[in-house]
Amino acid sequence: MTYVETAVHPDFQQEFVGAIHIPHASDPFPHLNGLLPEPITLVELEGNGRSERRRRRTRKTETS
Repeated sequence: MTYVETAVHPDFQQEFVGAIHIPHASDPFPHLNGLLPEPITLVELEGNGRSERRRRRTRKTETS
């Protein structure tokens, strides 16, 4: 078995963390424009700010 050290470059950690994000955090990859859908932003996900959750109705319990 051969051990190969892959993280010896000084910028490895920074490059690795940047590559985790989709799209890449610092490299725009312009040749991919049009091939992939545009990313959804947080503002688009939040919508108009109103909560979409339904409120639970509490049942009145009969105590007689």
